[in-house]
Amino acid sequence: MKYRIVKYIGLAGTLLVGGCSDWLDVDPKSQIKQEVLFESEAGFRDALTGIYTVMVRTGMYGGNETMVFLDMVGQVYTEVSINYMDALEYDYEATKVEECIDAIWRGNYNAIANCNHILANIDEQKDVFSSGVYEAVKAEAMALRGFLHFDLLRGFAPSYVRGADKAAIPYVEEVTNKPVAQLTVAGVIDKVIGDVETARQLIREVDPIGPAYDSYTESGYETEDYIQGDGFWLYRKSRLNYYGMTALLARVYLYKGDKTKALEYAKEVIDSKKFSLLEESQLVKDKTWGYLCSENEYLSSLYVYDMEEGRSDVYFG
Repeated sequence: MKYRIVKYIGLAGTLLVGGCSDWLDVDPKSQIKQEVLFESEAGFRDALTGIYTVMVRTGMYGGNETMVFLDMVGQVYTEVSINYMDALEYDYEATKVEECIDAIWRGNYNAIANCNHILANIDEQKDVFSSGVYEAVKAEAMALRGFLHFDLLRGFAPSYVRGADKAAIPYVEEVTNKPVAQLTVAGVIDKVIGDVETARQLIREVDPIGPAYDSYTESGYETEDYIQGDGFWLYRKSRLNYYGMTALLARVYLYKGDKTKALEYAKEVIDSKKFSLLEESQLVKDKTWGYLCSENEYLSSLYVYDMEEGRSDVYFG
């Protein structure tokens, strides 16, 4: 599904605007300045967490880019709230539909701007990091930038098969308030692959859920360990980890039509034996396959704290 861009939207974004105050607040009346935030490893880690926080908002992957707007234009629902009927009819200039499209466009580029803030500062501050954290933070920020651009491409540009040489979207790689020129569809795909592959190699040897470790488990961890202290390496499935990046590359190459490369990356994930992926026979025979998939089939994820009460119950009540 493609949506026409009906208005020019500035691509400027900073760590202190666009609703990021939830994760930058020191107290209700003050915010951390950028130069202070990036003085320590903890600041970079907080900034990275902030990107995920932006991504799970209702206007993005906590709603519009999953169960709400995209599912509506994908005709997943037979009926929706009267406020969203225009989405089922592809009336992209209706007020409510425009709001959804703008939320996706602005939200993704805001998250991309936050990725770029980290990437613009991290090399100068490499000495503040403990072992492996520099590589992980930089890799995740770079891979997330690729992921966010890829989803914008799929939504706002022709498909690779139909228009590889056609104008697509801007690929923003620096913190700027100036317009960034559109690349072609093929140009964006090349940038996505470049970012994600570079990130994947950077994190390969340090990610606990990567090939450098024989096994990975999250059992036995307490919530307190994750929230406080040295919990950065816990719950790697709730981040864009090494195998999440690898699977993303498989997906991007499949979108490009390069099935050989897609298979290569997909097999690396499967052959790692780190995920209890389902066999086709289980999907056919087991009536609880939906539950099994949710438990076993994901490689990395975004965590939404109020997913059931705040989201699922609203749309599937």
